[in-house]
Amino acid sequence: MSLSDVPVALLEHIARSAGYDSVPAGLLRYDASSVRRRHMLLIRDYTGVKAWGEDAHVAMEKASGDAARTLEDLSDIINVILEQLVRQRFELPAFSVLQRAAQHARAVANREYQSLLCDRLDTVARERLSILLTRVDDETKSPWHRLKLEPKQPTAQKNREFLDHLAWLKEQAIVPAIFRDIPDVKLKQFAAEARSLDVASMNDLTETKRLTLAAALVCAQTGHALDDNADMYVRLVQRLHNQARTALLEYQAEHVERTDGLVATLHGVTLAYRTEGSAEQRLSAIGELIEPDVDEILEQCEAHQATAGRNYLPFLTRFYSHQRAALFSFLESVELVSTSSDRSMIDAIRFLIAHRKSRVDRLPIKEEATGEETASLDLSFVGEPWWPLVVPDARLKASSCDGLPALVRTVRDHGGDAGVEVRRPLYPRWRSLQRFQRAVRE
Repeated sequence: MSLSDVPVALLEHIARSAGYDSVPAGLLRYDASSVRRRHMLLIRDYTGVKAWGEDAHVAMEKASGDAARTLEDLSDIINVILEQLVRQRFELPAFSVLQRAAQHARAVANREYQSLLCDRLDTVARERLSILLTRVDDETKSPWHRLKLEPKQPTAQKNREFLDHLAWLKEQAIVPAIFRDIPDVKLKQFAAEARSLDVASMNDLTETKRLTLAAALVCAQTGHALDDNADMYVRLVQRLHNQARTALLEYQAEHVERTDGLVATLHGVTLAYRTEGSAEQRLSAIGELIEPDVDEILEQCEAHQATAGRNYLPFLTRFYSHQRAALFSFLESVELVSTSSDRSMIDAIRFLIAHRKSRVDRLPIKEEATGEETASLDLSFVGEPWWPLVVPDARLKASSCDGLPALVRTVRDHGGDAGVEVRRPLYPRWRSLQRFQRAVRE
């Protein structure tokens, strides 16, 4: 920057700070003098800063190219360039030079990613994306508008609508594998750019960029659809458990007299035990107290024990039966993957889905012996409160009112220990799975 470009106010301030009453006359001629060049050499030598030249330009291009592969904002790329130039002790150029370098590097990196992603699209995916960008004559809106359309607030009453939308997105044949090695920030930018364009603008783009943006938007919308569906089923499962808790409280209120009677019986047994006499006499006194109603007392104790400790699970079946189809539809619509080598929960869910239409009361979880080693369903992940409901006699209940909610509950009880997550195409782990786990855990 030459002195003529420096504001006069700044020059006057510097002059006063240096002890001058005003700006020295003839200062502006300093830019054209040889003294300025000698001073610059002395200053660079003193500070160890290298003049801007070919080496500095190469360093800037390399830094911008590396940064643009993982960053999208120009400010972030420029910061990386500045860090490298300062680290290598180069003189900094004008900001416009840095901005042009960052823009060029970002454009090159994005074109490389777009070419890579486009090459990975198979023929079916290309055809499906082309259909999205084609407007039918007798329709007012194209499939592209449907893709960009943001769904309404997810509710349990609209679960079928949201599952149908998710199925439609999956029909576009955009597999998550084509996005490997492409940073999420780039995919999000491609999707955001596609969302801002209409059909005509998309068709004006080159084929490579058009297909890349469309594929990224399909992937992003699929991820959002998975989140929306998970939100709905979080609310659904929470509502089922809340209804079961309420049913437990109502049941306990209705059977307060039975509880009081059992306590009174226990009190009488304790008093009979403390009476004087031999053990036979005390046992006889206890027998006289409970023998007339021993079967009824036992039945009442078992009924009370089933709901002891605020155990509302036995009441869950009456509410679950109405939502069985919705829960199965959700599990069939998402892809479950194991986060560890333990696949017991996934195998159990697949077992239930495979026997969804079974009419028997119980499903054997252990194959009949055939002379060879038998295989059985590993249910070690099932929590203790659920065990009597799921596997009361080494057979899995197939009347469909216990097995599935137990598995759903266990997903939330164990979380990462169970090692199950729902695969989301765009992001490595999607937010609603964690909410799904917390919802059941509560």
